[in-house]
Amino acid sequence: MSDRRSARRAAASIKMRGWRELREELSKDRRLLLQFFCSVTTYKPMPHMMQAHVAGLSLPEWDAGKGRWTSPKTQKLHLGGIGAGKTAWAGAEFVMGVIANPGGWHMLSGPTHDQVSNVNLPHWHRYVEELEQAGYPLASGKWHKAAKEQTLVCGGKVFARTYAKIANLLGFEFSTAWMDEIETVPRSLEIWDTVDGRIRRPGSRWRQIFGTTTPNGLRGVVAKFHEARIKAHGIEDEVERRKELMRWGWWRNTALDNPHLPANYLDGLKVHYSARRWRQEVLAEILRPESIIWAEFEDARHLVEFNRFPNGMEYDLAYDAGDQYPHVLWIARDAQGRCIVFDELCPDNIPMGKLHEEVVMRCQRLKREPSHIVCDRAVKREIQWALEQFPKSQVHRMNSRLEQSVAEGIELVRDMLDPVDRAPQLLFARHLGKTEERRGIVSCMQNYRYKQDMFGVITNIPHKDNVFDHGADALRMHQVMVHSRHSTAYTLSRKHL
Repeated sequence: MSDRRSARRAAASIKMRGWRELREELSKDRRLLLQFFCSVTTYKPMPHMMQAHVAGLSLPEWDAGKGRWTSPKTQKLHLGGIGAGKTAWAGAEFVMGVIANPGGWHMLSGPTHDQVSNVNLPHWHRYVEELEQAGYPLASGKWHKAAKEQTLVCGGKVFARTYAKIANLLGFEFSTAWMDEIETVPRSLEIWDTVDGRIRRPGSRWRQIFGTTTPNGLRGVVAKFHEARIKAHGIEDEVERRKELMRWGWWRNTALDNPHLPANYLDGLKVHYSARRWRQEVLAEILRPESIIWAEFEDARHLVEFNRFPNGMEYDLAYDAGDQYPHVLWIARDAQGRCIVFDELCPDNIPMGKLHEEVVMRCQRLKREPSHIVCDRAVKREIQWALEQFPKSQVHRMNSRLEQSVAEGIELVRDMLDPVDRAPQLLFARHLGKTEERRGIVSCMQNYRYKQDMFGVITNIPHKDNVFDHGADALRMHQVMVHSRHSTAYTLSRKHL
């Protein structure tokens, strides 16, 4: 009898904890929240990911201006090379933010619809299913594909948006937001600040906006965090300094930090990447922007003797019509796969008929038609002329977004100019450097520059001056349409976004 009484007393002393109460308790300690999340899901973070998870403010703060306690706000930026695991980290970070904020509104976003649907959302759906199977449901209904949202238990919603739709968020208030690959879009800082202004949902346990990206120089959101942390380091009070640094947390990890990548993954990138691209997109280094776009070009490395065209060698035409400033390049491809620019035609204000005659005459001297011809897709008459004049040649059009991407073409040229562990694969005949043409291709390589904004800051937009840009355009179009398609392995750059 005494055993029954003690059992009843023990049962009465056990307090059943509801799901909402548990979530509120977990929100007070990020380490405890991470332990709980890993125990009920299949998430296995690497050491550098755990450090980024547990950092951040979680305890309420006193707002002297409003005279009340408010939820703390943290901004995080995870810089990582391709394959470093930053998206896997962010997917878990997003779900833990939802757990810690019952009743909150949350948004995950990316640069394109494909990115959001096929990269970001699968992380959300995976963890929702795993949590429900473990007895901790987050979603109270199915994902609404048209509205791109889902209702949560304990109240609240999750939204998915692309950066193009960020302007439509005025009036929305969120507890947390995930900004994936934020530095792949031109208006990264404007987009970040817009969403940051929306992180003010009433009743949030803690508020957070966090981004993941591969750095693209010290600009945009990366520069914002850099400046904020420099300012924080200047705070004299140690407690306040640590608090401010925690409010602006950032981490950098390379693809080499991920032991789970396939053995040949990095080797495949190394074959096709330039040294600069390797440092930026694999090692996640924040490189100083260069005013000269192809600063890797050097006369000693890239100019070679090419006075006679070998019989049987294939060549291509790269043709940018320009507006009264056309530029035509003759590009040979040797047995080693190298591209050699050996002739050019770039007269100013030449009648189109006369330009066509000169191009045909030079091709006839080579005793064969070009294998490939790349033209500007915007000038349809030139494409039609190439099709009629050279019926045996393959005429390319720049149709897809990736093919039309100026940034992608610039990087492909850079990959050829300065490979990570090989000799240059893009060369120029030495006599082209001695030409008197003011718009010669060697001058283009030496003077093609990025624009500067009104404050003198270097942007990532090439300067269009009708002098050095047309030859550069013809070269990058050739690399996109011809050389990259003949590569032994294919790697998709982050700049396609």
